[in-house]
Amino acid sequence: MLRTNKKKILYINNFETPLGEMISITDNNYLFFLKFRNQINEIPKFKKFEQGFQTTLKQATTKISLLVEKEIKEYFINPKKIFTIPIFYQGSEFQIQVWNQLLLIKSGMTLSYQELGLKIKKPNAQRAIGNCVGANHFTIIVPCHRVIRSNGQLGGYNGGIERKRWLLDYEKSKEDILQD
Repeated sequence: MLRTNKKKILYINNFETPLGEMISITDNNYLFFLKFRNQINEIPKFKKFEQGFQTTLKQATTKISLLVEKEIKEYFINPKKIFTIPIFYQGSEFQIQVWNQLLLIKSGMTLSYQELGLKIKKPNAQRAIGNCVGANHFTIIVPCHRVIRSNGQLGGYNGGIERKRWLLDYEKSKEDILQD
């Protein structure tokens, strides 16, 4: 059997949002990465990404990147948007458990790291949970911005604390309007 060392190709797409330009990395089946452009130091981050996924990155759109762009734009109209984008997680079993729990936090709601630990039956793992939340590669779709400190302070956010505050205020204000 003939083997090749050909790397898988993944595609980068950039698009604008009310909070700045976002970058998605997809193929025709999955979303692998979604962040705000200034969230990342692009060259080292993409080199690490290419090595981790044993891939080559090229600039182009795919059916999944177009879906990502469409659904993110819908989110900025209605934050109750349910995302249908197929996600390819790369992480430990614990990370995936935390990320899946993030998906259950409804728009307009927040959860503390401690509460998140209780939900996954790891009440003393706040620091590890914080590391998992920080390692989330799917900004907005896997809503890590909805996790706050137990004292009500916002804590950190890879996209910047201003974006986190904006996202939480936006979701809360839309929640209040929809309830009136």
